Amino acid sequence: IADLLLDPVEFADVLVVNKADLVPADALERLVALLRRLNPGAQVLITARGVLDPRTVLGTGRFDFDRASRAPGWAQELAR
Repeated sequence: IADLLLDPVEFADVLVVNKADLVPADALERLVALLRRLNPGAQVLITARGVLDPRTVLGTGRFDFDRASRAPGWAQELAR
């Protein structure tokens, strides 16, 4: 199950952390730091109540097939 949850994080170009207003600041900082370690190339957006400009997640032009194909998760999935 952990792999199922981590795959989208590893390959996302934009990560949205929603409901940030409901967690303590130190927990939010730890979460963002973890997301940045799992996917250093992703843009991390912090929101409350899902409020964000759709242009920040749709049609961003951030996807890079070459970078995605070099991600270690692909090798792990193919080795199964």
